[in-house]
This record gives sequence, C-alpha cells and structure tokens, in this order.
Amino acid sequence: MSKLSKNVIDKIHEKHIKPLPKWLFIIGHIALWLLFALSIFIGAAAVSLGLHKLFVLNDWGIIGRLPGGHIGGFLLILPYIWILILGLMVLAAFHLFKHTEKGYKISPWLVVGISVVISFIVGSLMFANRTAEGMENFMREKLPQYREFQEFREKVWHAPEQGVLPGRIISIEGKSMIIMDDLNGEKWEVDISKAQVPPLMKLKVDDLIIAVGKIEGKGEFKADSIKPTKVLKDRLRKSFKR
Repeated sequence: MSKLSKNVIDKIHEKHIKPLPKWLFIIGHIALWLLFALSIFIGAAAVSLGLHKLFVLNDWGIIGRLPGGHIGGFLLILPYIWILILGLMVLAAFHLFKHTEKGYKISPWLVVGISVVISFIVGSLMFANRTAEGMENFMREKLPQYREFQEFREKVWHAPEQGVLPGRIISIEGKSMIIMDDLNGEKWEVDISKAQVPPLMKLKVDDLIIAVGKIEGKGEFKADSIKPTKVLKDRLRKSFKR
C-alpha cells in the first residue's frame, strides 16, 4: 500500500467517513438526466415561441417601413428574450450533461450541437402544432411583467411617420374615409379610397387594423393598404378598453 493510500484510509477512519449509499448516487444520476431533459424542453419552448413571434405575430410586408428599413426593422422585431433563453438553456444542458456518467468524455461542442438540434426539432414541432400560441396567450394572461414587456416591444409597430398606423376604427364615412384612434389616443382621418383591403376583410366600426401609407397632414393619413392586426391585437384591445 502506498503512503498516499494509507493516509487516505487513515483520514477516513479518523473522521468516521462512511460511503454514501448506492441509491443516492442513482437518484442523483436520474435527477441530472431529468434536469438535462428539462433544459432541452425549455430551449425547445424558446424556439417555438421565437418562431411564433417571427412568423405569426409579425407582418413581413410592413417591416421594411419600420425605422431603419428592412435590416433595422428585422433587428427591431427579433425575439431577443427567447434567443437569450435558448442560449441559457443550451449552456445549462451542457453543464448538466458534463456531470453525467461518462459525460466528461464527450466533446463540449458536440453536446452543445446536440442540444441546439434537439431544441430546434422539438420547438419546430411545437410551433407546427400551435403549442406556442397557447403558451404565449397563457403567459400574457398570467404574467403581467411578461405582458408589459411584450407591449413595450410592440410599440415599434406604431410608426405613422414611417407609414404604419395601427388603431381602431371609430367611424366609417362612406366608402373612402374611416376615422381611427391610434395607440396614443389620437384621432386620424384615413383616406382608404385607393387602399388595398384583403378580399375577406370587411371593415366595420371597432375593427382593429393597421393602415399602411403616408401622413398627408395633421391627423390625416392616406392608406395604400389595410391589414388585420395579427401583430398588435392584444395591445390594441387593452389600449382601447381604457
């Protein structure tokens, strides 16, 4: 027996150290794998919600009119919070996997790559099944801080100077004019005489819409097109309930 081994054994006897039971190691191992799976699932949820915000809650036909043009508009609407959460979950998955049995032998880049791929595959399936829509609605309803953050982010779409005017129709003046309230409570006369309106969209009082066009004068707006408010429907509804 080497001197080092003898010293270790003496310390064990001296401090009455007892080995931990095997079942405790098994539980710890299972807990690590469960946490690893949970981090992957949360990462997948972040991917799903990010895709939902990019491809359902955004109108790509308007983005080029936002401040900064196409590139600036794209940067403005990126779901940064979900990109950050995905990054954190990938890091968490990596550190958890490293502590599993033989996990230390696998390349960290391989673990990160596997985590990202799994998160994107599962997240894409959740997005396709509209799970993200339910999660988004649930968080907006149950988490006031999340709802307020999203409403703050959505203000980017209120840009009449760039030709994007969201609001609620408060009256219809014949076939060529509507009166709108915008997000700031200001009234606009919107000329829709030459505006393109989706075939199945019938304008009526209290409709929430986005007028795309240009300012003609104080409180006057000429619309080139009228769009439904898939981007801002929750924010508009809350604003006009006040």
